[in-house]
Amino acid sequence: MEEEKRLSLTGHLEELRTRLIRAAIYALVGMAVCWFLYPQIYFLLALPVRKTLERAGGSLQVIDVMEAFWVRCQISLVGGLILALPFILIEVWGFVRPGLTAKERRVACTLPAAVVFLFLFGVAFGYWMLRLFAEWLLGGYFILPGMKPMLRLQGTVLFMAKVLLAFGIGFQLPVLMVFLNRLGVLPAELLGRKWREATLVVFLIAAIITPTWDPVSMSLAAMPLALLYAGTLGVIKVMERREKRGS
Repeated sequence: MEEEKRLSLTGHLEELRTRLIRAAIYALVGMAVCWFLYPQIYFLLALPVRKTLERAGGSLQVIDVMEAFWVRCQISLVGGLILALPFILIEVWGFVRPGLTAKERRVACTLPAAVVFLFLFGVAFGYWMLRLFAEWLLGGYFILPGMKPMLRLQGTVLFMAKVLLAFGIGFQLPVLMVFLNRLGVLPAELLGRKWREATLVVFLIAAIITPTWDPVSMSLAAMPLALLYAGTLGVIKVMERREKRGS
């Protein structure tokens, strides 16, 4: 029996090592793709700020000799991990699936697709918000006559990437809600009764992912999160009703 347990543990560790190697390969391939596509990625990231800067007569500047190189490395690293995310999730699912119960498998099987979809949706919404942030921060309200905005490349591009990443992570709220509900931690009745606390959490998330703390930007970021919460609550109620009918 002890020998069987040791062999089983060795097999699991061997599988884990194999899947980690695959995940690392996926990440490296994603980084290589982003490295070669960096000009297009940079253009998309900097576009919302560049338009506002051009209207204000400013520009993006490279201050240090290695600055442009390190920006390309950092963007390739983050972009590669994001690009490899679906494949990494498949490896994670393949490793944990044998140890799950039938109920847990039904809960978890749709999570990777939902995570990727909501992440991309959050990134797209964050990209739209970046234009508003740029106009708010670099517009006539703060940049007065006689001021000329000259932004550093590294701070600007990485700021844009961090905002997009924050929105992608913030939009994982429905995945967390469904996962906890399927595990029996958050029933629909509790989620509906605690709507005031949920609203506070939504605005807290909006405050974290929004780089500006003005009420307009926070409200714009909170609205889709609130809609996602309400829509997810409706989906959870439907699932619970079907389960009751089935039992």
